[in-house]
Amino acid sequence: MVCIHLNSDPSIASEIKSEYPDPAVTRRNTGYALDLLLQTSPYSNNSNNNINLAKLIAGSEGTLAIVIDIKINLVPLPPTEKVLCCVHLKERNEAYPANLIALRHNPDAIEMMDDKILDLTGDNIEQRKNRFFLQGNPGAILIVEFSGNSRKEIEGVCESMEEAMRKEGWRACFVPRSKKFG
Repeated sequence: MVCIHLNSDPSIASEIKSEYPDPAVTRRNTGYALDLLLQTSPYSNNSNNNINLAKLIAGSEGTLAIVIDIKINLVPLPPTEKVLCCVHLKERNEAYPANLIALRHNPDAIEMMDDKILDLTGDNIEQRKNRFFLQGNPGAILIVEFSGNSRKEIEGVCESMEEAMRKEGWRACFVPRSKKFG
């Protein structure tokens, strides 16, 4: 009913525009989103946006219509396994070329810690326990994070990266206490 009247009586559209909250307000809990309808075709001559009834129905909290069939766009669940691979470098400036090698293996994240940070962790009672994977006194470490749906899958990627790092003279090790999430 309202849709028919929006086009037939310009005063209705004008009243909606003046009485509804500012469209910049992201939390929209003021009832029917009729103002959003006005921004779509066929209700706006200047709009290329097609009407989206989901915006209207979602704001009505079940008072406007009953939806009996719906199609949603689902996204995949995040990976269930995560592994850290730590590359031990002699000097901090080796982190730049090592980072480029790591990037070829599509990691989720890369972080570099230099010897100054590592030394501070050795002097800190709380952080000392987090140094269990360090081998010797590296000038820096590159912490490379990979995730996937199977441990075997991501360990294969880590082994491939580790081999590439070894060719450059750097050591890499898996962090054995990698966590499971998801």
